[in-house]
Amino acid sequence: MPILRANEYDIPDILPLILEYFPYTKMEYDRIEQRIQRKDFLFLKSETNGVFTGFAEYQITNPKRKIVRLNGIVVTRAHRGKGIAKALMEEGEKWARRKKMKTLFLLVQSTNARAQKVYAENGFLFKKIHSRKIDGKKAEVWEKSLDQ
Repeated sequence: MPILRANEYDIPDILPLILEYFPYTKMEYDRIEQRIQRKDFLFLKSETNGVFTGFAEYQITNPKRKIVRLNGIVVTRAHRGKGIAKALMEEGEKWARRKKMKTLFLLVQSTNARAQKVYAENGFLFKKIHSRKIDGKKAEVWEKSLDQ
C-alpha cells in the first residue's frame, strides 16, 4: 500500500471523507486545494491496487515551538485493520522530522475509543482534556514527542 503525497486530483476522494468524519469543519474543495499547495500542510493518501483507501492531513501549527498537528486521518471502511492508518502516521511523522519538528499532536473525541487505540499503538499519549468541544463532544489532546 503506497503512501503518497496527495494533490488536487485527490480532492474528490478526500473531501467526502472529511465531510463525513469531520462535518464541523465545513470543509470545501477550495480550502483543501489551498492547503495542499502550502508548505506548512501535508496531505497524504493511501492506495491499494490503485484504489484510494484513506488520507491524513498534517499542519505545522507553531513553527517556533516546532509543533505539528495531525488534523485528520481516515481509512475507508473496507480497508480498515490493514495497517493503513499506521503507514499514514509513519509517513507524516517522517515529514515532521524532516521539518525539524519536536512535537506531533492531535485532538480526538473522548468517546472515540477506536481512534484512541490506534493513536496509542502508534506512540501517542493522552496529554489533557481540550478546552473546547469537538462537534459538541468532549475532546482530548494526545501528543507524541519527536525528540528521539
